[in-house]
Amino acid sequence: MKPIKTDTGFMLDYLELSIWSFISHPEKVRVSVKDGILVVECDIPFIGGIKASKPKRFTAAWLKKLEAIHISKWKSSYEPRDIVCDGTQWELEYKVIGKRCRHISGSNACPDNWDELIELIGELTPAFSDCRREDIAVEE
Repeated sequence: MKPIKTDTGFMLDYLELSIWSFISHPEKVRVSVKDGILVVECDIPFIGGIKASKPKRFTAAWLKKLEAIHISKWKSSYEPRDIVCDGTQWELEYKVIGKRCRHISGSNACPDNWDELIELIGELTPAFSDCRREDIAVEE
């Protein structure tokens, strides 16, 4: 079982993203690579669990786009300067083969290139289509 590498040697083990608000159930997606195939597992409120896979040629291109987002450079936590009692919370667990797992979270704030991640996840599932940066009160 040889993992797929990008030109720079980037190899994703898995990525898990959960997003929820004060009044909603969390939307979750897990992306992993098994035998060179991208495996996508979603848990969407009121729909349930969905599992799908993408072919190797799609996987290599998708991983290259993911690497370009540079999640490894994100801070571990994003929060606005002012206290907000509700809004949008999110958690990201991100593991590259040969590296330690990163746990990144946010409450009403996100990294500058957040929409790039949401758009990339959108290639796999429409679950987070309403979770763009403009939908989250971002820190300034």
